[in-house]
Amino acid sequence: MVDWDSWILDANYPSVSLDKWQTTVDLMTEVFNAPAGYIVQHTPQGYQFVITSNQVSNPYDAGSNIPPETNTFCKKVIKEMDSVYVHNAYQDDFWHDNPDLTEYGFISFLGVPITWPGGYPFGAICVMNSVETNYKDPIFKLIYQFRDLIEGDLALLVKYKELKELSLRDELTGLYNRRGFTALAEQKLSLAKRHHYNLGLMFFDIDDLKNINDSYGHQCGDETIKAFANALKCELRDSDVASRIGGDEFVAFIFAKNDGEIQSLINRIQTTLQSQKTTQHDLPNIEVSIGHKFFRSKNNITVEAMLAQADKLMYKNKQQKTGAKKLIPA
Repeated sequence: MVDWDSWILDANYPSVSLDKWQTTVDLMTEVFNAPAGYIVQHTPQGYQFVITSNQVSNPYDAGSNIPPETNTFCKKVIKEMDSVYVHNAYQDDFWHDNPDLTEYGFISFLGVPITWPGGYPFGAICVMNSVETNYKDPIFKLIYQFRDLIEGDLALLVKYKELKELSLRDELTGLYNRRGFTALAEQKLSLAKRHHYNLGLMFFDIDDLKNINDSYGHQCGDETIKAFANALKCELRDSDVASRIGGDEFVAFIFAKNDGEIQSLINRIQTTLQSQKTTQHDLPNIEVSIGHKFFRSKNNITVEAMLAQADKLMYKNKQQKTGAKKLIPA
């Protein structure tokens, strides 16, 4: 999903045409005969100029930030989530410490809020002038039209992310599929190398899933798969990556301090899995073969190589259990 609390300039979303936004802001300032206009985004980090009009008279640069405590025109728009029109800021003591007024001499302001789909605040689109203004109704309609163009792009962005997310997800469990795992694991590995985080990879294989399907039916097999997926979801953190990469195969990629932390997580997953069996009496006994490996950030290794090592250890665990069963007298 779209991270609404991240700067849109940092995300580099392919479905957002910043060139179109630039053209919109430049046209807006031309029609309004205004020396400055911009689109600003608000997140918990503060305020950031996404687009600023291409004019010498505009003192703001795209990508520059405004501290959240600063008393600006756009802050009032976003805080109230309503349009703000200031004819002459000198006539209202509220703006006495507004840098738009005190540093740059902008005394008139018109801004309207921009929202993500569903009404979550994105920011504002605004124009400022160094002379008093008296805009009529058609001007208000026009800036709302400009705002609608931007919100249309944000709606397309959300749809794009939703479709992309669906292509990376396993339909049955909601976990990432192999394509999604590879993409996210590569990002995690790059982050780990940059910040010297150590990593853990766990490879799980549900034992005898074919026999469960043959003996109890495929619906029971699906419930078994979902039960294990839910155990992963319950115990993994938001920063971890869990995936169903095959019919009965799952992997989890985590930041870990040591091997003991990985083993502790595996124990919690198994405990959660057994508790589900206790509450869901129609589930057969679920056993899982597991291989896990701890990797230090300084190791020069690929995600595929990490998978191969954990897979090998999982297969060794499965063989050991199979051999142990053969030793049990009938």
